[in-house]
Amino acid sequence: MTRDELIRRLRRLARERGVAFHVIASRGKGGHWTVQFGNVRLPIPQARGRDLATGTLHTILRQFGVDREELE
Repeated sequence: MTRDELIRRLRRLARERGVAFHVIASRGKGGHWTVQFGNVRLPIPQARGRDLATGTLHTILRQFGVDREELE
């Protein structure tokens, strides 16, 4: 899953859950964007058009409190 695809799916899930969701492209180092999902803010790396590494994706989802199945 690419960063942009992850952001789209998280935005949809935030709408369904009724929680805050913001993407701050200007706040982050290098190719990272800061994403707020609910009360959690995390830097999300750019994978340069490729899929995010599996471990990175699982860590992001765990920290946001989201199961992979919820994004399908």
